[in-house]
Amino acid sequence: DLGEDIQPTLDRYGMDLDKVDPAARIERSLELKIYVEIAEHLKDPLAGLKVGTFFGFAGYGSLSMLLMTCANAYEALQVGIRYQQLTFLFGHLRFEPGNTQSALVLSPIALPGHAYRFRVDGELSGTYKLVRDIQLALGVNIHALRMEIPYDRPSDAEAYEAHFNCPVIFGRSTDIRIWINNTALQLRFPTADPMAHAMYKTLCDQQLVAQRNDMSLLTDKVLSHLDLFSEHFPSVIEVA
Repeated sequence: DLGEDIQPTLDRYGMDLDKVDPAARIERSLELKIYVEIAEHLKDPLAGLKVGTFFGFAGYGSLSMLLMTCANAYEALQVGIRYQQLTFLFGHLRFEPGNTQSALVLSPIALPGHAYRFRVDGELSGTYKLVRDIQLALGVNIHALRMEIPYDRPSDAEAYEAHFNCPVIFGRSTDIRIWINNTALQLRFPTADPMAHAMYKTLCDQQLVAQRNDMSLLTDKVLSHLDLFSEHFPSVIEVA
């Protein structure tokens, strides 16, 4: 959709997008390797910013409804931080309170070359879109006051302010920050529902447990393959 040819990279890892199960989970380290390779061949330096816009609210499943049934924006931020493993994020999310303004802080992981900007932009853009989707769905105003991006100001910096519709500061710290007015955090969600919230919290807790079990099962399958069928590490295609 962005005019980038990523198929050669996917071919090297034995992946066919037409055959990938949408519900399947890609091992995180493999996913990062693919991102790093793709980033080195991107033609558009704003590709990460644009990729973030494809993270749809409905794609978060039960977490979407858990967020929607929160009492207010502050509680929704806390829920997002608690269940960040159910999102697309690789960086670590946390909340930084202030007297009149507070920040949603994302510490990005260190990646080589162009992959660092690609992931920083993608994770910031995707997180911003989630906040925007909640805002539009609920009719509340929780827009960002300003953004902070950890790398130095690029030549196309104006595109970031146009995308986020707020001032963007580059290179101030090593973290991503989305600053929000504290009064906006106290806005009550019209869809707040304690009973439904408790139900979706249980579902999200189950997903966290299933996610951990899936990774354990994948490790067991690879070890069984090594033990029964070969004396070498299997290829990516064999593991799949």
